[in-house]
Amino acid sequence: MSETIKQPLPVPAPSGLEHMRVMERAATYTNLAVCEMHERYGDVFAFGFGAIRFHWLVGADANQFILKDHPDKFRMGYDFLRPIGGKNALINSEDPQHIRLRRVVQPAFQKKRLDSIVAICEKHMDKCFETWQSGEEHNLYFELRHVVLDIICEALLGAETLERRPTLLKDILVMMNFANMPFLAQQFKINLPLLPWNKFLKARGRADDVLYKEIEARQNSSELKHDILAMLLEASDDDGNGLSDVEIRDQTISLVSAGFDTTSAGLAWCVFNLLDNPDTMMTLIEELGTIDDLSFDTVQQLPYLDAIVKESLRLYPPAPAGLREAKEDIIYDNYLIEKDSLVAFSIYATHRDERYFSEPLSFKPERWLKGHPEEDKPPTFAYVPFGSGARYCIGAGVATTLMKVSLITLLKQWKLSPAWQKPIVDRGNTVAPKGGLAVSVESSS
Repeated sequence: MSETIKQPLPVPAPSGLEHMRVMERAATYTNLAVCEMHERYGDVFAFGFGAIRFHWLVGADANQFILKDHPDKFRMGYDFLRPIGGKNALINSEDPQHIRLRRVVQPAFQKKRLDSIVAICEKHMDKCFETWQSGEEHNLYFELRHVVLDIICEALLGAETLERRPTLLKDILVMMNFANMPFLAQQFKINLPLLPWNKFLKARGRADDVLYKEIEARQNSSELKHDILAMLLEASDDDGNGLSDVEIRDQTISLVSAGFDTTSAGLAWCVFNLLDNPDTMMTLIEELGTIDDLSFDTVQQLPYLDAIVKESLRLYPPAPAGLREAKEDIIYDNYLIEKDSLVAFSIYATHRDERYFSEPLSFKPERWLKGHPEEDKPPTFAYVPFGSGARYCIGAGVATTLMKVSLITLLKQWKLSPAWQKPIVDRGNTVAPKGGLAVSVESSS
C-alpha cells in the first residue's frame, strides 16, 4: 500500500481590504502587524507586494530551519543595507566570501579589544553626563545615540581620526536615517535636492571620501595605531592576502552604522524597562554598588545586569527579523515558499511567544537567572537577538558590553524618572522607541 504524499500548501496571506489594512499597519508598526498576522494565521504567512512582499516564519523551529539546518537554501536578504555597507559588508556577503571576511575581521572583537572599548565608553558617557544638571529633562535615546556613535567610531578609527574628520559622524547618521525609513519609502530612490535619497548619496560620498583618505594616510605612515582600522589594514586571510581598500571601507562603514544604531536602541529599551519596573531598578542599583572599578571582567560579574540586558533584548530586539531570499523552492511546515521569494524569520514575534516564555509580554529579568524559581529554559533557537551559527552577529560582545557599561555609568551618577507624555511604543527597521525616551534627571551624589 503506497504512502499518501501531502501536497505542499500555498503560504496563507490576507487579500483585498484586509491586506490593505495590514500594509497600512506595517508601514509604521511592522512588528505589530507581524504579531497580529501570527496570531491569525500561525507560524507561516505572507504579506506585502513586489519588492516588499515577505514570507514570514515564526518560532524556534523556523529559526533553526533557516539558521542551522538549511542555511544553504537561502541568500542574505539585506539589499536595503547594500548602499551603506557595500557588497563586502558581512551582513550582505555570501559564502565563501563571507567565511573569508569573517575570519579576517573576527580578531577585532577579541577580549583585548573589549577591554579598550570599556574605557572608551566610560570616557564618552562621563563627558556627556557632566553637562547635565539636576532637574533637567533629556531625551535619552537621541542623546545617547550620538554618544554611542562617538564610542564605536573612536574604537574603529581612533580619537585622532575623528578630530581630523569632524563631518564623518554626521554623515553616518544621515545614511542610517535613510536605512531606517519604511521599506516602501526606500523604494523611491529619487535623486533630487532635499529628498532623502539625495541626502543619502551626498552623505555617503562625503563619508567615502573621508575613509579612503584615512586609509591612504595610514598606508603611507609608519605611525603605530591600535584601533580596529589599523587591525583591518594589517589583517590577511589564510592565503596571506590582505583586504582591499574597498573591503576595508565596507567593513568600517557597516560595523559603525549597524553597531551604533542597534546598540543605542537596545540601551534605550534597557532604561525604559528599568523605569517601568522600579523594583527591578532598585535591585540593579544594589548590585552596581558592589563594584568599584570598570573593566570588561568586572562587568561580566554582574548577573542581574546581564539578565536585564537579555530581557530587554528579548522584548525589544533592535534587529527584529532576519531577512533571506529563497535560492530554490522550499517546503517548510508543508507550505511552499517559491524560489526567489523574500523570507523573514521574526525574532520579535518569537521572543514574545508564550510557547517559549512564561508571561511573554512581561519584563522579567529573573527568567534569565540560573536556579531562580522563575527561570525560563527556552529552546536554543527561541532566543536569537544576535542570530545564530555562522551568521551570529560579530559585534554582539561589543554591543552588550557597551549597553552594560553605559547603564553602570549612568545609574551611578544619576537618578532617573519617566518624563514621557505618551505611552512608549516601538517602531522602525531598527526597533527603537518612537519619539525617543524623555527622562528627568537628578544627581545621585
